[in-house]
Amino acid sequence: MYVHDWVLTTGLSATENVVYVFRDGRLAGSALDVSGITEVKPNSQWSITGGTVAFASAHGTIKFINSQSSTATDAIKELDIHVFHTPEATVQVTTLDRSA
Repeated sequence: MYVHDWVLTTGLSATENVVYVFRDGRLAGSALDVSGITEVKPNSQWSITGGTVAFASAHGTIKFINSQSSTATDAIKELDIHVFHTPEATVQVTTLDRSA
């Protein structure tokens, strides 16, 4: 099993604009759980099987294309992410103490 904390950018360089960071706002601390095989094939797909915080019940797919500039130590992929999730509603419940 592997755990990745990848930075997703708008281009091939690490200095490109970052497009997905869940550090602030309603998605702070959220992450997607992804299951699949990292293959050498030109393109493939992973499953989104859940997540944390805002994405606790997420599901979907990530289709990817391996970049020709990828090396054995630097895997660059173009991702097409489709995430489905329903934000959880916050409900306040008040109980009455009838024993008094």
